[in-house]
Amino acid sequence: MRWSLVVISAIALLRAGAAEAASNESLQAWWGGCVHPVTILDQIAACTNFIESGTETRPLWIARAFFLRASAYLAQRNYTRAIEDCDQAIRLDPKLANAFAGRGSAYRANNEFDRAIRDFDEAIRLNPNFAFAFNERAGAYSAKGQYDRAIRDYDEAIRLKPDYAEALYNRGHTKWLRGDTTGGDADIAKAKQLNPNIGG
Repeated sequence: MRWSLVVISAIALLRAGAAEAASNESLQAWWGGCVHPVTILDQIAACTNFIESGTETRPLWIARAFFLRASAYLAQRNYTRAIEDCDQAIRLDPKLANAFAGRGSAYRANNEFDRAIRDFDEAIRLNPNFAFAFNERAGAYSAKGQYDRAIRDYDEAIRLKPDYAEALYNRGHTKWLRGDTTGGDADIAKAKQLNPNIGG
């Protein structure tokens, strides 16, 4: 669920170039498989074909293909490959906030919380309205026992995206850990109103 939000953000960014993509045969082929895959394996294969084809030379487009392939590796819990692909995306486009957030998610999943926080810091610097990055950074702070700091980030994620059920649910659990059971119960109840399947 967390990673799909990064992918949605990336797709929105890529769709801004849809008119250009429609006139470029190599991008047309990638558009179907790398951005809108049927399965995770299809996404990996399509993005790999696009990266290795040599028909697209613009770094910004190749960076996005690396990022989208990283999203598939993260979905497989292949954190090493996800980090490697985000590294490549960042090398090609140092302003791609999604790639920093994606790498941060992989570091967080791998229990490398300080490295994760640094990447989320950069994602937020590049995109101050990146609710996903605030939610993810909060999770890293919570894992380090820095509950007050985590709650401030959850607050910001929810301010940016008031219907962000996951951030509400996560903030509720963090409030529990801090000893605020009443506040935690209220957040979790609201999260379940927005998404009855959350936490299931």
